Amino acid sequence: FLLSIKKNKINKKNLLKYYNSFFYSKKFSFFKFYNKLVNRLNFITGIQVVFLGCDGSGKSSIIKNISKSIILNFFRHKFFHYHLFSKYQTRKQTLPYKKKEYNQFLSNVKLLYLYIRFVFNYYFNIYIKKIKSNLILNDRYYHDVFIDPKRYRIKSNLILNNLFPKILPKVDIIFYINTSAENIYKRKKELPLPQIKKIIKMYKDNLSKCNNLKVINNNTSSNVTSFNVCKEILLYKNNKLLGG
Repeated sequence: FLLSIKKNKINKKNLLKYYNSFFYSKKFSFFKFYNKLVNRLNFITGIQVVFLGCDGSGKSSIIKNISKSIILNFFRHKFFHYHLFSKYQTRKQTLPYKKKEYNQFLSNVKLLYLYIRFVFNYYFNIYIKKIKSNLILNDRYYHDVFIDPKRYRIKSNLILNNLFPKILPKVDIIFYINTSAENIYKRKKELPLPQIKKIIKMYKDNLSKCNNLKVINNNTSSNVTSFNVCKEILLYKNNKLLGG
């Protein structure tokens, strides 16, 4: 590199030419990787989508439908079905409301544990996948614990309920699957109708504060619902790419 400079006239154009040929050669592909990484971190193209709603509202069916139709618009996609915030949920039938709640101390310990699990999983799993332009689909997320703590055998703590959602990493889009209590009861007779109505009210009251909330009606055909969800995701992606 230095010898080649001596042989030629030293000027700004030559220095720039030699600099590019030296640092961006195959031997120094690290610099290309570094530039690409910096660009990815400055402009993350992946999207995290969360689906919330009562058991039986149709979340899993919608996710299954859109996974087949929208995948071509993303590099790849990843699905998480959270069960106490583990990486995925086993498909065994469970009745979470039948189990007794923990006392207040154990409930607080469990909330702290789940908070740590969520932060760890986001930055070491979800965030990395977003950098790689993945579409992340979450069936349930941390919102469920604070909205319906009885499902997780946790006694409500107003201080932690108000604090954790503010400091936990924000998601890109939240879809609340709005299904009538009567339709939910027909699909899953796990809970009595009055309790289903109560849970639906808790979801609506708590999620109304979210700026990134999209309410999707699922009282009609699931194909129509899936189409509306796909449309919202692609619209968000286009706005993001355009800087909107």
